[in-house]
Amino acid sequence: MDPMLRHDENIKRRIRYEWVRWRNHKRYYPDVTMWWERYVKKQLRHLIRQEDSKHNKGHRLMENHLYGCIYDILRSDAPETENLPALRRYKAKIVRLHASWMKKVLLDNNAQDKIDGEEPTLFHILKMINRRETWAIHQVQDLQRNIITRPQDIINTFVTHLRQTYGPIALDTTCISILENIIQPTCPMKYSNQLEQPITCEEILTAMRAGARHRAPGTGGISLEFHTSKWETIKTEIHNLLNQISLHKNITPLPPTETRDHSLPSKVQW
Repeated sequence: MDPMLRHDENIKRRIRYEWVRWRNHKRYYPDVTMWWERYVKKQLRHLIRQEDSKHNKGHRLMENHLYGCIYDILRSDAPETENLPALRRYKAKIVRLHASWMKKVLLDNNAQDKIDGEEPTLFHILKMINRRETWAIHQVQDLQRNIITRPQDIINTFVTHLRQTYGPIALDTTCISILENIIQPTCPMKYSNQLEQPITCEEILTAMRAGARHRAPGTGGISLEFHTSKWETIKTEIHNLLNQISLHKNITPLPPTETRDHSLPSKVQW
């Protein structure tokens, strides 16, 4: 999810409208966790992709339109005194259009490379390009010591390695029971009732505001900025969701994944 999309008023209005419809679908699911995992995340991703595509297309169309207007003025036979003010107006519009688009560049730079409120410069663009080139993986070596260079083969190599490293392992339930009896609780029992109280909306919002901005989202693709900027719309469902997980230990398993590997992006970066 592009964090900059949270400023778009059209997207804000559409999410508020769609959220009412999504909320009505809770009656088709046994609990709020399954409703969130199986329905809301899917609908939200689809909406954001759709709006992002429209936003990018609108930017390109507007840019082409403004340049077309400039070319028409340059080709016209009108006197220079009439053309110059019009050219300046269209130039100013192009500059504003590019400035709004270039704000994304600052998201790809380290905090020490930028100042709050600073406009993107050539330094930030070069810094972004250099970082992406430095992080790009052009080749890897598999377990058989073969050099892999094709992007899809590099992705599959990483996926295979991570599955073998972090895949499920067999557990001895007897050892777990023994371990539970050996480990002493660090929190006195008198605080247990207090710690197991339902989570409040204020606690959730405080925790989200303390999170780092412009960071990569989780597997659901939903960024922290979405939750904070749409808090008034989604707070009731998020509050119920987290309490359902915390108090009832109810975490819905993810649906089965497709056979193809999509664990890493098509352009491999690290």
